[in-house]
Amino acid sequence: MRSKRCANSSYLILSEDCTDCVFCFGCVGLVKKEFHILNQKFSRDRYFKLVKELKAALKIA
Repeated sequence: MRSKRCANSSYLILSEDCTDCVFCFGCVGLVKKEFHILNQKFSRDRYFKLVKELKAALKIA
């Protein structure tokens, strides 16, 4: 969702220049990472809880 210049990645939201990443929100320049928000690592459960809150606050689907 609205990510730029990311390669071989899935489920990125508002991220840029990420490669081989999965489930990242608002991240920049990460490589082979998962469950990150603003380039900070979170547990899987915490990641999904925070992303739900962030999406509601930012009014994005």
